[in-house]
Amino acid sequence: MTPDEAAAQIAAVIRAAALASTQGDPLFGLREAQYPAKGQTPKYPSLVLLIDNAELDYFSGEQHWEISVRGLLLTGLFNEQRHHIGEVDPLIAPLVDLFDASNPDGFLLKRSNGDICDGCLVTGVQLGGIGYGGQDHYGATITWNVKLRRFAS
Repeated sequence: MTPDEAAAQIAAVIRAAALASTQGDPLFGLREAQYPAKGQTPKYPSLVLLIDNAELDYFSGEQHWEISVRGLLLTGLFNEQRHHIGEVDPLIAPLVDLFDASNPDGFLLKRSNGDICDGCLVTGVQLGGIGYGGQDHYGATITWNVKLRRFAS
């Protein structure tokens, strides 16, 4: 699994959970989880994922990656935050839970081809204004820490 495949799998796990959710479930209203980012203003509420940072070590020909993936949870324009402030809070805990060690699909980023990672956890959430697509949005910045090992192709 490569760093971009890991970020795409985070988006896939979130999309699958949102599709499987029912009315009343906080993830039910999540409209999109994008990776790679499309660059245009997404439908609200949505999550846009970006690879933020990557560190790399080598052990016996194996690459050990530690990747920081930043998710921009966008719920609406910042100047309308009184309408959107209540949409962010209910989404945070379910998103964190999707990547808990008790959920192998999220924690290991399991893919149908058998690829897995060593661990994927949400390590930070910051609420507030987010600049994206030339506009200021209200939402949360969510940080995932992904650890994976791979051999060069």
